Amino acid sequence: MRSYKYITCFILCLFMYSCLVDQTEEFSGNFDIYTIEGLENVYTKEIGDTLNIPMKVFIEHVTDTSDLEYYWVLTAMATGMNVKDTVSREKDLHFIVSGKFGERVSGQYIVHDTKNDLRYFESFSLYIQSPFKTGWCFLSERNGNGLLTFVASTRENHVYNLSDMNFETPMPKGKYVEFYPSSAGPAIGVVLQDKPEESFFLDGNSLSFVSTLKERFKSLDYVSGEFKPQNMCLEHTVTYSSTIYALVNGKIYARAGYGDINYSYFGAPVAGDYEVGELYGLSGTNSELFVTYDYANHRYIYVPESDVTTIYTYSTPIEDGYPFDISNVDVTPLWMGGSDPAYYRDNQFVAVVKNNDTQKWQLHLFHIKRQRVDGVYGYHLQDMELYDFPESMGNLDEYKFCTSNKVLYLGKGNEVYRLSLINFGNIEKLPLTLEGVVTAMDYDSDTSIAVAVDSGENEMCGDVYFISTASENLGDILKVYFHVGGKIVDMVYKNK
Repeated sequence: MRSYKYITCFILCLFMYSCLVDQTEEFSGNFDIYTIEGLENVYTKEIGDTLNIPMKVFIEHVTDTSDLEYYWVLTAMATGMNVKDTVSREKDLHFIVSGKFGERVSGQYIVHDTKNDLRYFESFSLYIQSPFKTGWCFLSERNGNGLLTFVASTRENHVYNLSDMNFETPMPKGKYVEFYPSSAGPAIGVVLQDKPEESFFLDGNSLSFVSTLKERFKSLDYVSGEFKPQNMCLEHTVTYSSTIYALVNGKIYARAGYGDINYSYFGAPVAGDYEVGELYGLSGTNSELFVTYDYANHRYIYVPESDVTTIYTYSTPIEDGYPFDISNVDVTPLWMGGSDPAYYRDNQFVAVVKNNDTQKWQLHLFHIKRQRVDGVYGYHLQDMELYDFPESMGNLDEYKFCTSNKVLYLGKGNEVYRLSLINFGNIEKLPLTLEGVVTAMDYDSDTSIAVAVDSGENEMCGDVYFISTASENLGDILKVYFHVGGKIVDMVYKNK
């Protein structure tokens, strides 16, 4: 019985050996002679760049290239974990770079000889740089969700989807986006409508998620009732020592903008008898005044930047006697604006309101300045002007607004108007008709404004027109960003 087993094993070994000999004889070429050319050792690209690498592959024993498979494998060298991703199966690479700012990626080009199950490797490195230093950020609504996108100044034909970069699930709808520069680097603050407790900060270099606004409150014992942020103001000053204001449940919270966002917190709210909403403006010589409306006492109030400490809010209580505490102003604010954050030179505060007594729409224009009086520096009201909008303008609820140092711009439907803040006069229509309904406006430069419209074409219906406001070419369209978002609700230029 054992003899049969030995004989069977011997015959099986002979059969396997003969197969191996046959295969070797069929592919008698030298497996070690090959050439793979086209790769550089190191590539440096920005997020959104296209990495094009044409390759030359020669393998001596391969006569039919259909037996070859190609793999481009990128491994993100993140701390504590290496994540591999096959980004292409083509012989030549055509890849739009994604990832994180400052990340080093290890790359491998693999040629697989499927007939002989042989693999040939070539390696390279990819360093990912950030394109997010300057450009426009757009907050929009698409398919009932929020969408945050970015168009870099150096790459105007590419739209970066920040929502997909930072969130695995759809982002809730938002209403506000802002940047501020500081010694610790820029950041974005976004307040979300559907889930306000998820308002968040992003890192200004990578535009990646840092933390939620709620996590920046050391203790919610200071917040009365459910945590519901109404808005955030990221204040600009000439020294970049900005202040972050959060409007939560009708109260003002503040903290200094410098310092790591992860290690500084909001403390107690600004003290006093007041109730604010979501609207605010910035004023003062260096935009260092946060101005808003107190619904409880029908007055304008402000918080000086000098009253805000590094970590917690220990601000002077708001009380009667403030130079800018103008009481008995019974209005319903519609829009507030103020300084030009790009130039830090405006000292005015502007509010579009509805007078609750007369039911008329008005513009309130204030100039307030920090100056020495009786040997003491303080903020003093220089002047206050009122302007009644003509009834022909209709319901101002239907307009979008933005302001420069000298002009208030108004957008409605597919038209844009302007009102001089120097001498008022008549409201003038800009000589242009836009291809869509105005949904948001923002200041671009001394001679242009950015106007977002809903083109109604598809899900990415948000187009942005840059319109000249210079007298010699008033109303000219300087350039257009097409399909940079859904229905754009807010936008801001990032300059650092």
